Amino acid sequence: MKILFVTPPPYLPNRLHRIRAFELLRILAKKHEVHLLSVITKKDGIKDFKEIKKEVKSSTVIKFSKFKAFKNCLLSPTLPLEVSYCNFEEVSKKIKHIVRKEKIDVVYLKRLRSAIYFSDWEVPVVLDSTDAMSLFYKRMYSNTSFPRNIYYFLEGAKYKKFEKDTAGKIKSWIVCSENDADYLKKIMNVNTNVVPNPVDTGYFKFSPIRPKGDVLLLRGLMDKQVNIDAAIYFVSRIFPLIKRKIPKAKLRIVGPFPTRVVRKLEDRKNIFVEGFVNDMRQCLESSTISVCPIRIGTGTRHKILQSWAAGRPVVSTSIGAEGLNYKAGENIEIANSSEEFAKKVVILLKDNERYKKLSLAGRKLVQKEYSLGVVANKLDQVLEHAKNQKRIKKQ
Repeated sequence: MKILFVTPPPYLPNRLHRIRAFELLRILAKKHEVHLLSVITKKDGIKDFKEIKKEVKSSTVIKFSKFKAFKNCLLSPTLPLEVSYCNFEEVSKKIKHIVRKEKIDVVYLKRLRSAIYFSDWEVPVVLDSTDAMSLFYKRMYSNTSFPRNIYYFLEGAKYKKFEKDTAGKIKSWIVCSENDADYLKKIMNVNTNVVPNPVDTGYFKFSPIRPKGDVLLLRGLMDKQVNIDAAIYFVSRIFPLIKRKIPKAKLRIVGPFPTRVVRKLEDRKNIFVEGFVNDMRQCLESSTISVCPIRIGTGTRHKILQSWAAGRPVVSTSIGAEGLNYKAGENIEIANSSEEFAKKVVILLKDNERYKKLSLAGRKLVQKEYSLGVVANKLDQVLEHAKNQKRIKKQ
């Protein structure tokens, strides 16, 4: 099958951003002829793109200045900001050109904002929105205060309309969890398929040896509100309770773009804000437990999947682990209050047998449901079905 994969710049698996795009691209390229089209509005991602294009038959980069992107936002006030930011007519024309030149069978649009490029390309189109964006903004609105919540309310309304408008044009959708799929099915009539986030279990090798010390790892893009909130919540309300029981416990906050608020959490004695790290595998190997105190958001967390793959037990909130097929107490610890969260962490740090049990169970779950081969089969089924369906004409 010939596939045109349209996406913002996908990043390598040692990053925390757009990992899904890279892994799905690799999965498809092993079996199909994949042509990559990436829209880049800044230098970020160019270095990774040079490595990623080795995986595909052909690659095309369309670059735009930030000035033009911001201009789009001003000229398209009814669209969600991320959508209007990427709204370039030239991209749709380029897609049509590649479809005809390479005789493409299916166009794969990665991220909901890529749907703005949709046109009558005369081939089936699959949209991987990953998350239900209107649900994400709905939750952000409910969990933030005035005046910031006004922004989330307005963006949520725009996304809900954009999702419904897009569903009238593109009928084959992909999301990463059942939660997002159920939500989208309720608000619009669309064929929503679940293709979970994959993890490369060969890249993130299982390490059965528990590292020395009691080091907790909190990861994420540290300029995103969901992760900023998680870091503040953990440092202010959970970590002090852990320190009472485990005085030598340390906390590592890892992830690119830490804001000033996040950097202020560091005391350089017990709490360390490390920012971007070159190799997440080394970070996991030297940490004892992964914590995911997320209180808002949608989708599923690569940080949990990668921790499981590496054999690091995870303590998470229900929201943090949402969408994953886990069993609390068997392959992950779930806690929704600061006291309960601290208690679960302390038990794991003290109980080596329980630590080993969760470590092995997490790795087993990843291999069974989230490995590249398993996800590849699910993705192939969606694409084959789309290819065999009558193409959707733009209405």
